This record gives sequence, structure tokens and C-alpha cells, in this order.
Amino acid sequence: MAVTASEVIPNEIAAKILGMKKQYMFDLMRDKRIDIGTVIPGKDRHSRSVIYVYRAKLARHLGREPDHVWDEERA
Repeated sequence: MAVTASEVIPNEIAAKILGMKKQYMFDLMRDKRIDIGTVIPGKDRHSRSVIYVYRAKLARHLGREPDHVWDEERA
């Protein structure tokens, strides 16, 4: 199942919405302490993981409607 661009929020914007640094958001997602998207691990210890933050999951996490448009996205 392919993910469309409208379903994903850029990591920088998602971290800003959550009020935290991008690395901390990634750590929380990787450790499954927040469920706002998907972390795809790198193939080995030298490659980076890929993070997708989904609009609906972030909205649900923050108690908003799934199709909510954040002010940070409009900037």
C-alpha cells in the first residue's frame, strides 16, 4: 500500500507541532513510546533509518480530527 504525500507530514514540522527536537521524536517512535507513524530501520548499523509521520496518527495522538491541517504546515 503506497503512502501519498498528503498523508505524511514532514519530520521537521511534526517535531515542531509536538514541541520537541526531531531526534527525540525519532527516539520515541523507534522505542514505540509514541505511535505517530512508521520507522523503517537501516539495512545495517551504518545506514540511516527512514521515518514517516502520518497526519491521522499525529492528529489522533494530539486529540484532533484525522484531516486536521496544522498552522506549521501553512508557513
